[in-house]
Order: sequence, then structure tokens, then C-alpha cells
Amino acid sequence: MLYIIGLGLGDEMDITMRAWYIIRNSDLVFLDSYTSVLNVNSKALEEFYGKEIILADRKLVETQSDKILDPAKKQNVALLVVGDPMFATTHSDLVLRARDFNVKVKIIHNTSVFNTIADTGLSLYNFGKVASIPFTDDKWEVNTPYNVLKENKDLHTLFLFDLRPEKNEFMTINQAIKFLEDCERRLAGGLIHDDLFLVACSSLGTDNQQIKAGILKELKTMKFRKFPQCLIIPGKMHFVEEQMLELFK
Repeated sequence: MLYIIGLGLGDEMDITMRAWYIIRNSDLVFLDSYTSVLNVNSKALEEFYGKEIILADRKLVETQSDKILDPAKKQNVALLVVGDPMFATTHSDLVLRARDFNVKVKIIHNTSVFNTIADTGLSLYNFGKVASIPFTDDKWEVNTPYNVLKENKDLHTLFLFDLRPEKNEFMTINQAIKFLEDCERRLAGGLIHDDLFLVACSSLGTDNQQIKAGILKELKTMKFRKFPQCLIIPGKMHFVEEQMLELFK
């Protein structure tokens, strides 16, 4: 059996009791170390779960998944995922591969950015399509996040950020704002400007979470030191949403 287990967003204590029991009784435990970042290291997980943790990088999960799936034919194997397991297509692909290996899969869910953004006071019902902002290193132009914002119109737009855990690089709110400003210069759609109202979030779902609402020219001068970070551009807001965001100005 392969168990794909969400760890939540905080530390080793955020796991569910069901997941903790499964991990304790697993023969192999892998930790997805590239789709997001947890606020504790693998040693803290090992001490709390009482199991050795095998770090699974992008190559292991995506192109060498047989190293996870082969043992799961006869043993209980757990793959730990920061947040909730099934929001990344990587893990959906793993489920499909498991079917080809005749391996049974059970998903254990947990908290993710997609429900903790409700802490901003913005209604989850009013969010449109999510966009991811990539590292580009100025080597190529990517306009998709800008186009998603345009398509969402009056709906709120959540921007998730790229990361390179192997290099200890995590995109910041400041970098994301610059990315959107660069898109505006290329596309001139009038969507991104100094007075645009934004909601910046860091380390959501943890004791150190920070939420700041304000206009672009103010937020891009601020430093958010915790990760992961994300950005929301609100669309048309209900008066209750507006009142809630007043708490974060």
C-alpha cells in the first residue's frame, strides 16, 4: 500500500492522528522535499514519528518513482507531502503510476494554502483560477500569471510562488510583484500599477503567519522573512471581506 500523507503547513505537530499512526506502522517513509517547504527539518520529523525519513527530490518522485512504488507492492510505504497531497499534479501522476504498478493508494488529507487563505477574510467562493509565478532568470518571458489575472476579472486571484529547495531558494513577495510589473510593461493591460490593492501572505497556517493588505507601492518595500509566501489580488469584494482586510492594513 502507498499512503500519500499531508503534513499541513506548520511543523511536525500538524499531522493528523490517523496519519501519525500510519507513519509509525510504515516500512518506508519518504518526504517530498521539493514541491513546498516545511518550517522544520526532517530530523524533527524523524524524532516525532520515530521513523527514518528518506528525502525524495524531484527526480525520485517524478522520474524514479519505481523506487517508491516497487516496495509498496509488498510493504506499507508513506510519502509525506507538505500541505495537502493532491493539489500538485506531481502527486496525481504518482497515483496514476501506482495503478500501473498494481499498487493500492490511500490519501490522507491535511491543511493547505487553499484553505488557510481564508484567514485573510476573503471568501473562498470568490476566488478564480490560481496562477503560479515561476523563476525566469530573465531567460524567457512568461505571461500566463498576468493572463490568469485578466481572465479572473471580478474574482480574487491567488498567486503561488516558485521554489528551488535544492538551492534553498524561495520566491519572495517582492520578486513576485516585480514579475507582475514586468508583465505589465510587456502587455500594457493596465492591471498592475502602484495603487493596486494587494494582500501579501507568508507562512500561512503557522504560528508565524503574516498577512498584510495594502497598495502595491507600499507592499513592495516590505520584507517578509518567512516561507512559503503568496500574493492575492482581490477582485470585487463583499463588505464583510473589506472589513476583514481592514484588520491587516
